[in-house]
Amino acid sequence: MYIKIIIGSLVGGALGLLYYKLVGCPNGSCPITAKPHRTALKVLLYEK
Repeated sequence: MYIKIIIGSLVGGALGLLYYKLVGCPNGSCPITAKPHRTALKVLLYEK
């Protein structure tokens, strides 16, 4: 059970970084997607 949570968290974080790279925030004014660690954390938390 913990393996699924860990794998899901890693995949969610990777998807968040991918989203940041592909979409991101071009001018830096977006509160959540302006920084890669915030984007990864957002996707990681919403994936569950």
